[in-house]
Amino acid sequence: MAARDRAVAGDLVPDRPGAARRRAADGRLHAAVHVHFLLSGCLFAWVIAGPDPAPRRPSVPARLVVLGVAVAVHAGLSQLMYAGIGVDLPVPVEQRRGAAEIMYYGGDLAELMLAVALVLGWKPAGRARRALAAGRTG
Repeated sequence: MAARDRAVAGDLVPDRPGAARRRAADGRLHAAVHVHFLLSGCLFAWVIAGPDPAPRRPSVPARLVVLGVAVAVHAGLSQLMYAGIGVDLPVPVEQRRGAAEIMYYGGDLAELMLAVALVLGWKPAGRARRALAAGRTG
């Protein structure tokens, strides 16, 4: 196997030392990861608080629980990233910690706005709505 072939094969085998670091240095992969995070965040926000009345959509309290779990997981991942546990990124420690802080505090702000949008769009179902209306007028 030629040296060039071994280098390419090393990039494709995840357990080879430095393979992830070489792949992360590729600008196309970096851009693809950003697009992935953006699209998955948009999809998550749409599923949690979007206006579409999808069939068999979970109730608002159930979606709030899912959002709460997502908040906890997001915060935990950002703390692990800050500490450098399970992270091998080709960036200086200061940059990794700065990114973790943005993920932690920026994520909290985004998730809070998502929860507010979900609650503001909540319309109690039939009987509960009538009971609320009767309580106000009667």
